[in-house]
Amino acid sequence: MKQLTALSITTAILCGIWIEVSYFINLPAWAGFAGCTAFFAADGKFEGFKSALFTTLSGFSGR
Repeated sequence: MKQLTALSITTAILCGIWIEVSYFINLPAWAGFAGCTAFFAADGKFEGFKSALFTTLSGFSGR
């Protein structure tokens, strides 16, 4: 399985879990979905975490 395919499947599973969890704890589902997809789109590693964190908090894409 290619890395991009694995990341896509992982993102889909985690976002689906987030949608269910956010409903029960009364948090906006879109915010977690945006953060999760930004993390995996930014490489899914620690550098991706930092990039996704700053991007989602500021609303700016550095690319």
